Amino acid sequence: MKRTHLIAALLLGLASLTTHAQATEPALTVNNPGDRIHIYPNPSHGTFYFNGVKSSVIEVVDLLGQRVYSAEATSDRYPIDLSSRAKGIYSYRIINDGEIMQQGKVVVE
Repeated sequence: MKRTHLIAALLLGLASLTTHAQATEPALTVNNPGDRIHIYPNPSHGTFYFNGVKSSVIEVVDLLGQRVYSAEATSDRYPIDLSSRAKGIYSYRIINDGEIMQQGKVVVE
């Protein structure tokens, strides 16, 4: 087998492995509600307010994908405090009934 064919075969094998791994993860659908959910201030020194999120789960992960915050919002204007975390960019997602209602980034200064 030629070297280029061997490399292509290895890459195809990795691609099918990646596809299989992605297919076995639980699926969440993304629903874009428009301007219904607001996060402010952003950037912040650590305290963020999530408006329009009552009964939703708010998850925040760092750049390494480690979950640093997760809670169910108990009010429509729900504060989260990341001030004890390192300065940087964090990803958030708001989940309601198994659907991602919104996802984005927050910046801790």
